[in-house]
Amino acid sequence: MRDAILQALELTPLWRLRRPETIVDDADASVSVASMDWDALRAAYPEMTGVGDVRAEWVFAGFDVTGDSDAARLFDAMLGALQLQRDKGVFLLPVQAENSPVTRAVLLRQLALLQPRVVLALGQQAAHSLLDTDAPLDSLRGRVHDCMGTPLVVSFHPDDLLKAVLSKALAWEDLCLALTTLQHNDKEIPNA
Repeated sequence: MRDAILQALELTPLWRLRRPETIVDDADASVSVASMDWDALRAAYPEMTGVGDVRAEWVFAGFDVTGDSDAARLFDAMLGALQLQRDKGVFLLPVQAENSPVTRAVLLRQLALLQPRVVLALGQQAAHSLLDTDAPLDSLRGRVHDCMGTPLVVSFHPDDLLKAVLSKALAWEDLCLALTTLQHNDKEIPNA
């Protein structure tokens, strides 16, 4: 009867009230992320999960691994200077522009699963996400930070190095600091 009345009034197609979607609280999502394994993380957050060797000692956060750009070639040269390769001993974590509690939880869960010996945060966005700070990049560089018990060194993103070539010497210092930290430190955080 209702449908006939709506059709007579030319109010068709019939619109039905949908159930309200469940609103996901960031705190609830962060708690559920904390218990996820790799498969669950990759299924729930494919754009936020990284790639590489899951037994890696080195994690580089903040670098987009797609494409064959000048920044990608520079990043590969940085790895080569450390005698590293993308597919062996290295894990690459993308960092989302949105620094929400959920994106931070996904990053930290991956680090908990990986248990690397050192993390390099490439760029301000990665540093802010992993260290939960808004301090300028220059104030975060040059020292070892503690990220969930793992030493973390902040450096420049390869895109930024292409724009400011003089920063390459500073980036080399950051890589040397990370290498020294890895070689002389078994999960101890000096000068954190």
